[in-house]
Amino acid sequence: MANPPTQDKIREVNGVTVNIDQLIRDSEFNELLMANLLEVATGVHPKEAKRIAGVAFRNRGLQTPHLQAEKNRKVNKVILSIVAVLMVTLLAINAFTGVSASKINELSSSVTVSDISKYLHGLDIDADSVELVFDANERYIVKVGFYLESMLTVSSGRLTMQLDSLETFEAFQPIHRVKEVQIVWLADFISVYGNESADVALTVFMTKSTIDLCNFDNLTQNSLSSVADWYVLHPAFIN
Repeated sequence: MANPPTQDKIREVNGVTVNIDQLIRDSEFNELLMANLLEVATGVHPKEAKRIAGVAFRNRGLQTPHLQAEKNRKVNKVILSIVAVLMVTLLAINAFTGVSASKINELSSSVTVSDISKYLHGLDIDADSVELVFDANERYIVKVGFYLESMLTVSSGRLTMQLDSLETFEAFQPIHRVKEVQIVWLADFISVYGNESADVALTVFMTKSTIDLCNFDNLTQNSLSSVADWYVLHPAFIN
């Protein structure tokens, strides 16, 4: 490394005259070591010694291996943080990416609750629970649970359950090995005594053969009770 220029090489620090350039050479161009030498030679406060050393190195365009390594560590830390965020984001995207109907059919009897949940999520059907029950022929019953969290009126709550149920049944039309889809809606009810509790608001089942018969484009909420193989609505939702 070339010798530093001679400008401002002599100065007074804490009442002691020092040769800044000589200190730089004695420290082997190490800024922290120069600060230590300056502190010992002049008795100046450690923070002031570091400040003086830093100014001297910057004025001369010098960079010590130690500080360069420290900068590299900081840069690497930032890069690792960014990578970590990207990995978490990619994992989150992967966790909620919808599985296609063709993929479900490829999995056949190896399909899992997670596969069905991702499939429904990809269709913007956010079920609160999913369960699979396989029979001896490796066909399966899908049990889907929903919770009716809020409603403006009893009619609007009933409408939500009926329309979302129709959408869920339609989602299983292209799935081959489904035997039956069972949907159960829960809701909060208040008794005559003012006590609040969760109870079944709607239970509706369709076999796969019934689902395949339906043209869901032409069905309305009022059609559900007629086409379903099983339909039981809580009395509180019956006008």
